[in-house]
Amino acid sequence: MIAKNMIKAVVTFLIFNIASASYATCIQEFFVLRHGEDYSKQEDISSPTVDPTTYPLTPEGRAHVIAYKDLFSNTSSQWIGKLLGEDICPIGQIIISDSKAPRATAEPIALALNLKIQKFNKNTNWSTFLQNINLKKNKSVLMISTRQILWALERGQNSPDNNSLLINFLNQNDTADRNKIIVARSPQFNYLYEFKNLQTGTKTFFQDVGIYIQKVKVDTNTLDQCFMRLTTGKSSIEIAALTLMPEGGYDYINKYWNCN
Repeated sequence: MIAKNMIKAVVTFLIFNIASASYATCIQEFFVLRHGEDYSKQEDISSPTVDPTTYPLTPEGRAHVIAYKDLFSNTSSQWIGKLLGEDICPIGQIIISDSKAPRATAEPIALALNLKIQKFNKNTNWSTFLQNINLKKNKSVLMISTRQILWALERGQNSPDNNSLLINFLNQNDTADRNKIIVARSPQFNYLYEFKNLQTGTKTFFQDVGIYIQKVKVDTNTLDQCFMRLTTGKSSIEIAALTLMPEGGYDYINKYWNCN
């Protein structure tokens, strides 16, 4: 009996340490998304095309949410770590801008991951935000926000405002990464921003950023980089691949991908 108990204790110890070691080497990342597609301000809630039980997200926006639940669950076959081929730490925090569409996007994901939602407001100072953010060890973060906060200007503007969250998360002297944000233009529904390597000191910023296009599985042989916006009639979609934003950014997409 003593021998069996000793063996059991050793096995438990080994399993615990193997699991701990796997998390110790994972990459902590800070993912940023625009909320799922919502109804325009001009569209009346009383319109017969609007479902008041799921407002403010459109049917396309609700399909986005279903896809995101898989994308950010490390037990899913569509887990973002698998799609990127990286040992990414599981999501341990969900942070949203305090408005209806980000909240409607985040709540099903938070429920699936058994996480509480943290909020920030549009007047947040991003330098202070990064200095005070309490990142959990071996956990990644998902942030969901509005285009206005991420970009700080309306969609037609070609350059972000100085208070843009996306710009202020980066080293102000890092021209290359800042240019990635600028050429991508205003956040689209199929953009995913990946920040990592948080630097702390006199200034706090992320050293690296990647902008990915979410490609949706259309059928067994087809991936479509535009389909996040073209999901009319689809109750669910599957994000099956992530590819880096082309160097030409929005202008390249607008010219060659016909995603409008």
